[in-house]
Amino acid sequence: MSEMAKENLEQFGANYDPLADAVARSGEQYVELPGWGDGKPWRAKLRRVSLMNLAIKGAIPNPLMAAVQSLYTTGTTGADLKTSAETMRLMADAVLVEPTLTQLDEAGVVLTDMQLTALYLYGQRGPEALAPFRSAAAVSNRVPHGKAVRDETK
Repeated sequence: MSEMAKENLEQFGANYDPLADAVARSGEQYVELPGWGDGKPWRAKLRRVSLMNLAIKGAIPNPLMAAVQSLYTTGTTGADLKTSAETMRLMADAVLVEPTLTQLDEAGVVLTDMQLTALYLYGQRGPEALAPFRSAAAVSNRVPHGKAVRDETK
């Protein structure tokens, strides 16, 4: 049976539970994120967020409302660098479950630009949005006789 047929049975079969499916698919999960430039990824527990829900809950400070609205409608803030950075931190704070952004700040951990971008993308589009951040372990060089050789381990 093909994967698509299995997926259709799961979603449309007699035992399909839409609430259980929604809970399972929207829950928190550990996600691999870019590291700190040392070649090692970092894993954190994240949750998807909705800009609309953040706005409804009053979780978006007034000075950032225009930037967040622009993010929602165009995918970019169109704002100055400081406002863009504050908007990305707002998203990181909403997305991070374990550790929280407050815990990282208290420990003196500064998230990189790549990490903040990955957290924003995850919050809006889920794990599939992080594919560009993952490095594929693959054969990198060929020697003259055609035999595959991996990069040296450091």
